[in-house]
Amino acid sequence: MDPHHKFDADRFLEAEVRRLIEAYEIKTVIETGTYKGETTLAFTGMVPDVHSIEISPERFAEVPQWANGLGVKVYHGDSAQVLPHLLKNKFEDRVLFYLDAHWGAHSPLLDELEAIAEAKLPQAPIIVIHDFFNPNRPEFGWDKNYDIGPYKLELIAPVIEKIYAADPCYYYNSEAEGQKRGVIFIGPGPFKPLAERKPTLAVVYVTYRQDLCWIVYSLQLLAKHLKGNYRIVVRAEPDCEEIISQWGIPATYHYVKPWPDGYAFKMYQCLIADQFTEADLIMLVDSDHMLLEPTHLGRFFEEGKPIVRYRPWNDEPNDPGLVEGWRQWAPPVQRTLGIPLDMDYMLGPPFIFHRETFPALRNRVEEVTGLPFHDAVYSDKPYHYQNFLTHPKVFCDYEALGLYAAKFESQRYALVRHVKGGHWPFRVYWSHGDWNAGLATHFQAIVDAP
Repeated sequence: MDPHHKFDADRFLEAEVRRLIEAYEIKTVIETGTYKGETTLAFTGMVPDVHSIEISPERFAEVPQWANGLGVKVYHGDSAQVLPHLLKNKFEDRVLFYLDAHWGAHSPLLDELEAIAEAKLPQAPIIVIHDFFNPNRPEFGWDKNYDIGPYKLELIAPVIEKIYAADPCYYYNSEAEGQKRGVIFIGPGPFKPLAERKPTLAVVYVTYRQDLCWIVYSLQLLAKHLKGNYRIVVRAEPDCEEIISQWGIPATYHYVKPWPDGYAFKMYQCLIADQFTEADLIMLVDSDHMLLEPTHLGRFFEEGKPIVRYRPWNDEPNDPGLVEGWRQWAPPVQRTLGIPLDMDYMLGPPFIFHRETFPALRNRVEEVTGLPFHDAVYSDKPYHYQNFLTHPKVFCDYEALGLYAAKFESQRYALVRHVKGGHWPFRVYWSHGDWNAGLATHFQAIVDAP
């Protein structure tokens, strides 16, 4: 038995369970699904009275090897049948139920909850259900193939209402590690997680060798001018490592092999940014985006929501940039998201989105195209900037993210109509054509200025 595997190697889950036990003065934990006993053993260090139910005869036979002398009782059998008998003991103190039973195609979850409801415990229990769908973090794993239906709130809502006389309170895990599974915590009101910490933010760049002359200044100007709490992540191609290693600019650097179509690869990397940072918010910035003046992160939020700027495609009929932008980006975005690109959302950095938006958008692309996200946006046609206007586009990261946020998550974002000519602290350059020695001197002077 490996103690590191307790709670599926999820320290966040273990910490939250421990907090609940302490906050509600829990003396008894009842667990369904002992498995190898790592989590059961952890419970014995939290409460004096632990009960666990295991259906597998092989697993149950292993119990004496680790349970002797501990305050735990392990029962062999189907939790749907064992739990009603166990609850006849009428536990006087509040009980925490940790429901994590898995066996074959049938899930005992609803039967377990019905047994808790019928027991009419003296004090409303705390219920923790593992492998549960988390709508706030849909990328977390959850059980969906059992005969009773997927582990979602609507499945358990009727029986949960029986357990709690008043409306039950619940919340989901906001962080996870190890197996990264979804969890729902249910209890009597008032019932809420530990006071919310301030959201974390990661600034993510995706670059390649030709743009290193730009990003070396973009990183320095960002670090100098952007005030607030954030960390920087840079995804670069392997041939950049030798040069970047000489900079000494604080950031987390990842080196990844590109596709033949480096342009499509850059957009793919932006859309999987949540897979290489744990931050709550992700700010996407390109190598040629320069923050030219001191600015606080709060500038890019409105009432705590990330700003998503937009403007209608017919806003300026004579603007060739708008006309060409629609021609380039509307078809690939509609192909992958299944809805028209109604506005232009690629209106200058930074592009800030909740981390949950990234997997949700990828899920949308997979549903619309019928392909894994990687395959839906993959391109093996070599890219060269001189052929930009004729190069076939398969996706558009910033337009797709803006469109998805506006149409499917509008309550989480501040949608602001773009006003041309307004002052903005970031300036966007054109990395393929603007670079010259004069610019390098200009940027260096800003970096060096007191």
